[in-house]
Amino acid sequence: MNILVLGQNVQGLIAGALLAQAGHSLDIIDFPDSEYKEFYDGCKTGPVTHIPLAIDADIVAQLDLKSYGFEPSKAVLDNPFKKLPFYDGLKVLVKMFEDLDLNRPPYKEKAWRDAWGTFEIGRVLSEQSDTAQSLFARSATLSLVELLSETNLDNKDKANIIALSVLGSKTDPASKGSAAAILPAMSIFEKDGHIILNGSLHSLVRALKQAAMANGANIVNDAQIAKINMSGDNITSITLTNEQELYADHYILDYDPVVLFKEYLANYSLSPMFKKRITPEQNTKECLHLKLVVSELPKSLDDSQHFVAADESYIAQAKNDMRNEGGSQFPMLSFVNVSRKNPSLARDNTSVIDVIAQYFDPELEDLNDGPVKAVIQAIAKEYPGFVDKIIHTSIATPPTQFGQASFIGTMPLLQLFKVFSGYHSMGYDMPIENLLIAGYGSGTAGHFHVNDGGVRIANHLQS
Repeated sequence: MNILVLGQNVQGLIAGALLAQAGHSLDIIDFPDSEYKEFYDGCKTGPVTHIPLAIDADIVAQLDLKSYGFEPSKAVLDNPFKKLPFYDGLKVLVKMFEDLDLNRPPYKEKAWRDAWGTFEIGRVLSEQSDTAQSLFARSATLSLVELLSETNLDNKDKANIIALSVLGSKTDPASKGSAAAILPAMSIFEKDGHIILNGSLHSLVRALKQAAMANGANIVNDAQIAKINMSGDNITSITLTNEQELYADHYILDYDPVVLFKEYLANYSLSPMFKKRITPEQNTKECLHLKLVVSELPKSLDDSQHFVAADESYIAQAKNDMRNEGGSQFPMLSFVNVSRKNPSLARDNTSVIDVIAQYFDPELEDLNDGPVKAVIQAIAKEYPGFVDKIIHTSIATPPTQFGQASFIGTMPLLQLFKVFSGYHSMGYDMPIENLLIAGYGSGTAGHFHVNDGGVRIANHLQS
């Protein structure tokens, strides 16, 4: 079987390495806007996960990634959800949603899948305790702020849980139904036999590429994807920037699907419903993505994640500012020190920092005038003197699929189906018959929806 992987990112590389190991013919190519490019005088960045990423430990062993330089940290990533008094009840709900995907009949129509899921949830809940049933009902109606107000957690712990639950999405933590956002955020920490990562993924991506090549895959680095050629509902070939044309039986995508349809399949005729689902307007996130080069860092900014959000009211106010004034005055920030463990990504005496800031009006035209100033203002307040150490600021386009669904309103069940169900990753909703989605690209490495996406695709193509 001949396979082309479109996008050299975590899930696509996992799928490619596993399929190459199984003896299939693999080419792994990339798009021109790959993040592993110099963005300022010797400074680079690449795949970074602000949402924690779960990697199956068996896959790490099977692909022998340690031999290629990937050494997971021995320090266990802190699970902030364990501090919740109703943590055990939430674990029951997380398992319930994860099991839906394992037992779901092979319906092709989304409406049938969701209808089956609704009845299955009712059946499973009927077998649970009154506490679990009550917790589920409350998570579907309460806001995150209200749910956490019933605990004795301190302000910082509440803010961290909210930040992890709404990061990169349009979710308003003060809106009814937003409490449901806690389930997918917590699910990453509940995966048995998985290694939880967060921060820079440079060493993982490098090891996956070497493992893929060691198993016979061809990593194409001297040309990128220029055009995707179609016939009917099938991809026929990929034209590269050097005009070479590549053919395959199956194509695996690890790239922002909205950008794919907008820029690479512009002449492909989509059904009105699918077109509406993937239009940029539907998927624009209320966040700003910044890359910083700094000469000196506060000691607290190590490779793990840091949120600038002192308490739950800070985050709620940031969302409220967006509605009233077009952009938050003090946005919620997520910091990742990209170059701490990978000094080759920065020049001497500098560090590269990746920042996600939310909430902002996605229609704002002059990002430097308002949003960037607000980010700098928030940084200055949290880290006095740090702003003076910033050498360069670069604005990146937030990936359209970053974060999870918007848990706003009193019916979050459909958003939970979308996050937990693997049918998007398996391609059931994809109108292109020989294209499967393994991931959403380098900016979305930790997206709940495509955790284990690479393994799913590898298993699917060999079943």
